[in-house]
Amino acid sequence: TPATAGGVLYAASRSQLFALKAETKDILWVERLGGEVEGSPVQSEGLLYFPSSAKVVHIVDPSKPKGQREVAVIPLSDLPRGGLGLSSDGHWAAVGCADRRLHVLDLKKRVVSWSQVLPSEASAAPLLQAERIIVPCNDNVLYAVKMSEPHDVAWTFTAPGRLSSTPSLHGSSLVVGVRDHGVLAISADRGRRLWERLVPGGVTGEVTSSGTLVYVPGLDGKMYAIDPADPARERWSLSTGGAIWGGPVLAGGVLL
Repeated sequence: TPATAGGVLYAASRSQLFALKAETKDILWVERLGGEVEGSPVQSEGLLYFPSSAKVVHIVDPSKPKGQREVAVIPLSDLPRGGLGLSSDGHWAAVGCADRRLHVLDLKKRVVSWSQVLPSEASAAPLLQAERIIVPCNDNVLYAVKMSEPHDVAWTFTAPGRLSSTPSLHGSSLVVGVRDHGVLAISADRGRRLWERLVPGGVTGEVTSSGTLVYVPGLDGKMYAIDPADPARERWSLSTGGAIWGGPVLAGGVLL
């Protein structure tokens, strides 16, 4: 899922970062990095952040000229897993690593603020909330880690299949796609199942929330618009002609 800012899409492929004009998809510039990017870039206060196989989080200023855009890196303990999650205020970020450590970064100070060892590696980027960090892991479990010390696990939820994407916040619930299953919602405060909807082939991309609807990218090649008040029925669906592996992005009222 690309990051968007000022009519520009930022997406990564292997060890390259691309800036594309959102309306035309024309490539504005390409920046080569020191490692293969894990996950998608996230944007905060004009800067881009993303982890790579160089065992660092890269900090990129897209306003600078070619060759000078990388302004700093934050070292990690091991190879990153699943991508970087960002808090709503842009102050904090979190990423899981191959050594099962969850690292929480202070982006203002550009350092790792604290770490916690989880039972399994992260399988997607964490979702940061005010009180908890929700981490999808390779053991098919969502772990809710407390932001406050001692940073222990507040609750867990075991999914009926592989968790390949970051949960999305929709009101007071979390909505997440499950491989070989579909999409389900759980309560954000206690991790209790609220509803689920089967999708042929399941869902690997991130579910996008906007207004009263959630948009679900299916491996059956369809994009579903679902109202959580009646998840058994879709508002609409659109066939794309092939499996949708990533999550949609809302930019200017358009799903990309």
